[in-house]
Amino acid sequence: MESVAKLKARVDRLKEDLARKSREIEKLKARKLFFQTLFDKIEYQVLVIDEEHIVQDANQIFLEDYGLQKEYVLGKKCYQVIHRLEKPCSYGGKACPLEKAKETGMLRRERSIDPVVLFWTLVLLSLIHISEPTRPLYISYAVFC
Repeated sequence: MESVAKLKARVDRLKEDLARKSREIEKLKARKLFFQTLFDKIEYQVLVIDEEHIVQDANQIFLEDYGLQKEYVLGKKCYQVIHRLEKPCSYGGKACPLEKAKETGMLRRERSIDPVVLFWTLVLLSLIHISEPTRPLYISYAVFC
């Protein structure tokens, strides 16, 4: 059986560990807020999609330009949200940029007419590596020409 002094020392160490973890959590919250603000304030439409075309995130500019709510976009296929199609899009007869990016792992550039704002856009699609989740994610952003 542990003595009272040993138990008190153990409780003190646990309190210190808890305080340290609490500080770490606050730092992570601040960092998350910073990056979310940065993501939302980029002046390009940005979507984060997985290899199955499922939207994982969308920035505020994208949502405002398309007049959508984030809850509507998340979990939907990118081609359903952007082009209102039931299958992956093609750009002037070319394969979907995501399919090409998956094949090559390289940045893809495709020009198309945006169906909502009716401007030519340059769609840039790039693979991003994030440790979590374990599946690959792609970031798509549109630059209006």
